[in-house]
Amino acid sequence: HRPLRPAVALCPVLPVGARLADPVGRAVAESGSLLMNSIGADQWLHRPVLSLARARTKSQAETLYRDGVKQFINEDLEKAITTWKKVLELNPEHPKARQDMENAERLLEKLKALDKAPEKAGQ
Repeated sequence: HRPLRPAVALCPVLPVGARLADPVGRAVAESGSLLMNSIGADQWLHRPVLSLARARTKSQAETLYRDGVKQFINEDLEKAITTWKKVLELNPEHPKARQDMENAERLLEKLKALDKAPEKAGQ
């Protein structure tokens, strides 16, 4: 049985001894009171907000990651690297951003070395 956290977060804090006629509302209020008593009021109020913020941050990181992939495919390596650095700021544990960024950095260094090689040969 999963707790109804969003419903609990929306439930107003009732005065001690207050009764609700609606059984669902009463159950939500009681579960909210139990949750609040076990973790503290300040944590109880902020828990759903923090979960939502983390989810949004991960979603933003994933969107940026995909943008970086598109930039890489379009051979804009410097922009892809910059984008993947932003991904890692939002989500340092992103499963692929660090690996792809390091691969793009290595490839960019090789391309720069190849660009310099003909210049040295022509001198």
